[in-house]
Amino acid sequence: MQPYTACVQINRIKILVCGDKGVGKTALIHAFRDDCYTEDPVETEEMVCKIHYVQDQRTLFQVGAICANHRY
Repeated sequence: MQPYTACVQINRIKILVCGDKGVGKTALIHAFRDDCYTEDPVETEEMVCKIHYVQDQRTLFQVGAICANHRY
């Protein structure tokens, strides 16, 4: 007898926010994560993950930020 395994399809979208220091990249990401705006967010280089439903499909958003003066 085969064990039951559920296969759940999740779409994935990766977003990278680029810009100069102090323009609001982190504030934008925190507003997306928390569904509210924070006046003075702490600078961060974290990746934020959140699941939203888009057209009735689960979608994983991965959002990160880098400062424009980074070298690629």
